[in-house]
Amino acid sequence: MDFKLTKEQELIQRAAREFAEKEPSARVESIIEDNKVPDAVIRELKELDLFALFMPETYGGAGRITRVMSW
Repeated sequence: MDFKLTKEQELIQRAAREFAEKEPSARVESIIEDNKVPDAVIRELKELDLFALFMPETYGGAGRITRVMSW
């Protein structure tokens, strides 16, 4: 079984890592405390095609990941 990421998966991983690394820790703490993600963060995730990766585009998601491996 090949566990290597596809090129698309590598791009998603890189975009997610860069997004996470630039988020200030105070903002993350606020999200955890308030249990609410600010609209600005959701907009940015949508722009990066990282919002709702598993949700089909017809329902507002990114539709990027269509199959999930079960372990």
